[in-house]
Amino acid sequence: MCLRDTRSGAWRLECRRIAQHRWRQLLGVWVGGLVALALLLPGSLRAMDAPLVLIVDTDPGVDDALALTWLLNQRERPIQFAGIVSVFGNSAVESTTSNVLTVLEMNNRTDIPVIRGAAAPLAQSASLTGWFIHGPDGLWGLGAQHPHDISLLPSDYVSFYCAAAVANPGATVLALGPLTNLAHVAAVCPDALRQLRVVVLGGAKAGGNKSAVAEFNFWQDPEAVQQVLDAGIRPQVAPLDTFSQVAVDQKLVEKLLRHGNRAVQMLAGPINQYAAVQLQGGGKILFPDLVAAVYGVDAAVGVSQSALIAVTATPAPHRGQSIVALSLPERLALIADDAELSSLALQAFTTPGFDLNAAFGAILARRPDNAWWVTGVDGKALLNAVERGLRGR
Repeated sequence: MCLRDTRSGAWRLECRRIAQHRWRQLLGVWVGGLVALALLLPGSLRAMDAPLVLIVDTDPGVDDALALTWLLNQRERPIQFAGIVSVFGNSAVESTTSNVLTVLEMNNRTDIPVIRGAAAPLAQSASLTGWFIHGPDGLWGLGAQHPHDISLLPSDYVSFYCAAAVANPGATVLALGPLTNLAHVAAVCPDALRQLRVVVLGGAKAGGNKSAVAEFNFWQDPEAVQQVLDAGIRPQVAPLDTFSQVAVDQKLVEKLLRHGNRAVQMLAGPINQYAAVQLQGGGKILFPDLVAAVYGVDAAVGVSQSALIAVTATPAPHRGQSIVALSLPERLALIADDAELSSLALQAFTTPGFDLNAAFGAILARRPDNAWWVTGVDGKALLNAVERGLRGR
């Protein structure tokens, strides 16, 4: 430490040099601490500034088309598109693939690779019931007005996924339709697929929108959903229970269309028809794919909980039902039958020193949690992000 001294200018210069050196040391420690904190926090500004490498697996569909448009224009973080893979679902795969190309043209992003995906579920015929809400072509006539030759598009989506996973570990897959593509990939290169973050739109814990118990995407190919859950991927599942929290009214739809960008204006007719069908049925106007897309880009808008999920693949009326265990009793009942649990109850009350917690732990170890269940989203923050991304420049 330098004390005040007037004996020489050299002494004063040395004091100043020491003070400056110590200040630089302190500044270095402070900056280094901030850098270290940014590296440690997953929700940090550093993470949100880094480009998100994204693969979209989709079946457009009006809400899919709007979600793609948002992803191509959103202002939350930079996105590097590794590719878009089509799948059957809201319409036949020929239509959904063509619709992907139409949406990319609307947004002037024909540079993004498009891969044609699965045409049918693993164990049954493709359903046509998506026509009721999206029209036969998936875009209420707009798709048929903009046909594309998809014959030259690559169709080996399994090889695409396996290679993309190796090249982009940590990338995000946003699955907006049936999980058939991912089920095939999980059968071929499960280790590579486990390197990816997978966000899935689908499932329901309470009720359904395809049937009394099943959500539409899971209902379309329940065998594929179970294969994905069994592959050790642990997807983040945005279910009906959550995306239905973000219902909008006709006024907000009109506002989005009034202030929307060029692509939104071109989608205005299909969007209005899609909204009208939902209101006709006495329901709410929902855009599930938009909810999943915003969550896929910024998980901070939602909260999730570790879950054990099983999907029913039996015929109607239970087809596609997702059984979601979030609590200890729910998990135990999903893994063990009543006879086993009754035996534990008997031992717990009749056998001195019986370790019930250890017995429960052994049951849970037989079937670990296989997903993250998105239990809620910040609707206001999510809709604000939607408006920013869809607004005309």
